[in-house]
Order: sequence, then structure tokens, then C-alpha cells
Amino acid sequence: WKHYRDSLIAYDGNLRERIARMSEDCESHDEAYGFFLRLLEELTVNYCKLSSNIKDLELVTVHEGEKQAIYSEFESFRSNYVTEASGWVEQSDKVAVGFDFIEQSFKNELASLQQRIVDAEQLIEALQAPRKFKGETSVDKAGNRIIEHFASTGVIVDAIESVKIPGGFQLRFKVDRNPDATRLAESEFDKHCEHMGLWGLSQRPLDFNLDTRNFLLSVNLYTVPDSKQASDLKRSSVKTERFTPEQIAERFQQLDCYSAAEFEEVVRSKFVPRVRVVAGSTGGKSPLLELIACAIAQIHKGEIWLINPIPGSPKDWFHVPGVIPPGSDGIQAAITWLGKAHNEFTTRRNDLPGSASKPFVTVVVDEINAIARDFPDLGTVMKDFYQLSDHTRMGFLTAGQGGNVSGVSGGSKSSSKTGNAGKLMEEDFQNATQVFTAAAAKTWIEKHLKGSQMNTFLDRLVALNQLCAELNQAEGKSAYPTDPIIKKVSPDAYRVALVVSSRETEPFFIQLPPYSSYVGQLEEVEYPEGAIVTAPIANQQALGLLASSDPRPQSACTNCGSANFRRKGTYKTGKAKYVCSQCGRVPSTLD
Repeated sequence: WKHYRDSLIAYDGNLRERIARMSEDCESHDEAYGFFLRLLEELTVNYCKLSSNIKDLELVTVHEGEKQAIYSEFESFRSNYVTEASGWVEQSDKVAVGFDFIEQSFKNELASLQQRIVDAEQLIEALQAPRKFKGETSVDKAGNRIIEHFASTGVIVDAIESVKIPGGFQLRFKVDRNPDATRLAESEFDKHCEHMGLWGLSQRPLDFNLDTRNFLLSVNLYTVPDSKQASDLKRSSVKTERFTPEQIAERFQQLDCYSAAEFEEVVRSKFVPRVRVVAGSTGGKSPLLELIACAIAQIHKGEIWLINPIPGSPKDWFHVPGVIPPGSDGIQAAITWLGKAHNEFTTRRNDLPGSASKPFVTVVVDEINAIARDFPDLGTVMKDFYQLSDHTRMGFLTAGQGGNVSGVSGGSKSSSKTGNAGKLMEEDFQNATQVFTAAAAKTWIEKHLKGSQMNTFLDRLVALNQLCAELNQAEGKSAYPTDPIIKKVSPDAYRVALVVSSRETEPFFIQLPPYSSYVGQLEEVEYPEGAIVTAPIANQQALGLLASSDPRPQSACTNCGSANFRRKGTYKTGKAKYVCSQCGRVPSTLD
């Protein structure tokens, strides 16, 4: 019995040691569960052996007390092993449940990871796809057709923007995500111009322009057909055929020039509220300045401060009230008002962000060259407006005869105290929108453009001038004074201007709307206290600001049906004489 008892104790110790190492020996659910099965199997086998041996021992045992002690000892061992076995079975069930939970968690995590992989693959596919135009306009759809066409050839073309140009739109793309740089050549893109997939996108042949340095691709889509070359345009004789406004606009757009109907939209999108108008002495700079000022005021609302140093002049056709009354020293008054404008600028600059809620102020200064000769601080004033007016909700518009910086003589002065800090420099004008009338445009083009670009703009200017001359001749209008004394022009004559804006990479041409076309059209626009219309009475009557004693005919011409008339002398009674602009005859109702 001692032998069997010692064996059981040794087995029990070994078994407990094995149980203690279970967490180290068993690395998976299957190993742990197999361990418990083997444990129960060994327990059962050893129990059977022990029971058999006890039976054998019982046969040779004669003392009842010793027999009962053996039975009791065995029962104790049996009871303990049954308890241990029950615990092991319960523990194995817990281990099984734990491993099942871990297994299910792993499956769930695996499924989640697989879904994330699918989502990531879809995101990668979306990111790798060409970026399209998001709008639903015909221009957006045309741009997306171009993107899809090149995508089918393996070239990624990403949409950037669509920009309005004369006669259509320019689409701009980014092409920096293409690994094969050899395919990114302008000649390669031009091969697709006649591809059937790109038919019908433009009224003119497609011409892709590639900027290889910045990986930018652009193409123009036109809504009007191509025009003749400027060299092929010949000055036509007097035309009797009349064109509709839409046809006239199309003729200007054919020459890459914005039409007059697009004027305010162009000012809104391509101008900055810092404008410099340059023209000759009879180039119409003052009415052009007023047109632009009214367009900016119509956009920003607020106030107009018109500083006209020569009020009441026969050439004063301003319908906007001015702050300088006739009969005063206009130059000194203009300098005073420029000082007020600069003080307002300084106050607003120092009151940020409080000045953000103040009304917009459009400062309009005519004859800036004349003022500059007596105002040495003009350079500082103009530099401040050109550089910081965006922060102060103020616009600054000037008109002068000089196309160069030296033409603004006061702005070219420097001092020992400030050096060139107060000196107006050429680069200061690059912060503004510069507008050159047709006569002044040629000088700017020849000075600032080179090579083929210069020739292109000069040819276009010649063609536009010929078109204006043709239309003016056909309708009996004059863009320049025909009377050396009166120096009056047709306010609705056809005119163009060259615009050089800091918001655009290239200059562009625009047809000008009739002068004073904003009479009675401004809304929510105010003026400084005391501002008055300074134009002479006759000019105010012609502008429709005052009732005229000699109104032009209100009905159409009885001979040709035209509604346009021009003044041609007076009758003996002193009454103004008007003739038809189209046929030149006097309407019978006026005879």
C-alpha cells in the first residue's frame, strides 16, 4: 500500500506541475483542449489500475481496520481526483469559450480589415481617376468630354477651372500625374484635335497649349466661328446693311475682343478696384474713367468720390456728382480731397478689422497728371492705395495722358528721408488694372510685348480699329472730335480698349459701351455731402439729366426707319437741326 500511496502522491505532484505549465505549453485552443482530454484519460486509466490493485490488496488483507483505512484513503484520493477532474472539465469549457470568442473576434476583425481594404481600393481608384468639372453647364460637360477622351488613351487630365474669354471659354487642366513624360508634348496633344471624340466642342479648331514647366494644359472653346486674319481685313466702304447688336457683338468676339454687353461682367471678374486709364488729350479718358467707376460702384455699392480738378469745362460730361465745385481752384481742391481720401484710407487701415463693415468707397481722380505737378506726395498716396486698398474696402481710379511712370511727375519724386519708398515705380502699376484706349494701346504693346506676341496684338488692334471705323461710318458716328472748337464725339460710337490687369496673365481687348450709359442706372450708390453734377447745362441736357429745349426726334426716321439722329447745325429760328444718322435726311416732321 505504501508503494501505491507514494505513487499516487508522486503522480498528483507531477500532474499539478503539468497543470501549472499549461498556459506555457498550450499555445492554441486545440492544444489546451487536447491536454484536458489526455489528463482525463490518464486519470481514468490510473483510477482503474488503482481500483484493481486495491481489489488484489483486499484479498491478502485480514485486518478489518486496515482494510477500512485503505478504503477511506482511496475514497479520499478518488473524491479529490473527481473534484479536480470536474474543475479541469469546467476550466476546459472556459478555455474553449475564450478561444471561441477570440476566434470570432479575429474573424470580425478580419472582415473589418477586408472591408477597409475594399474601401481603400475604391478610394484609391477614385483618387487615381481624373478630376472632372463639377458643374452641369455645357462648358463643364465639354471639359469632361476632353478629360474622358484623354483618359481612354492613358493620359490623366485633371480639371482646374474654366475662364471666360472673348467669344467663349478657356479650359485649364493639370497634367502632372502622368508617369510617361514623353507623352506630355504639345505635339502629342495636337494629334487629338481632329479626333472624333472631340468633335463639336468648339466653333474653331482646337489648339492645346502645354506649359511643360508647370504641367498646365489649356484649350479655348469658342461659340463663334474663326475670324479672318487681320491682314486680310480691308477697310470697307460705307455700309448700308445694318447689324443687330448680337451680330455686332459676334464680330468683336471673332477678333478675341469682349463685347460691350459683357463690360460689367468683365469688370467684375477681371478688374481690380485700382484702375489706371491712359489716353491722349482727346482719347475719351474721362468718360471711360466714369464708365469703369460706375461699373465698380454698381458691383461694390457704397460711395463714389469724384475728384475732377477742372469742373464745368466744355469737356466735362460727368453725370456722377463731383466734390469740386466750378469756380474754385480745382488743382488745390483736388489735392485737398486726395488728402481726405488718404486720411480715410489710413483710418480704415488702422481700424482693422473694424473697417470691414464700412461702406465701399470708390475714389475717382481725373487729370492725375495735372494734379501731380503740384502734389509731390502723390507717389505715397498712390502707392498706399495700389498696395493696401484691398484691406480697407476702397477703390482708387485715375485717368491721365502719360503711359509711363514719368507721366505722373509728382509720383516720380523721392526724398532723402524716404528714398524711393514714396516714389511711384513701374511695378506699382502692376498691382492695378491698366486700361489703354485704342490710340494709347499701340504704344504699350510695342513697349511691353515682344516677338510674335507683339505682332499678334498689333494685328488684332488694327483689325479692331478697322471694325470700329466700319461700324461708325455705317451709322454716322464718330469716336473722335470732328469739330476743333466743340470737340464733341458720338457717345455711342464703337470703341475698343486694351486692358492689362493684375488678375490676368495676358492683356485683352474689350469693346466699350456707350459713354454715360450708367445714367439713372446706379443703385445703392451715394456721394459725399455737397457733391454736385458740374457738367455745363448743355451737357447735362444732352445727358438727359435736365430737360432740353431742343430735344432730338423721339420717333423713327420717316425715310428709312432708323432711330438714330445726329445734330447738324440750327434753323434760322435757333432751333437745333437733326438729321438721320443712317440716311442723312431730315425727317419730314421736323421740316
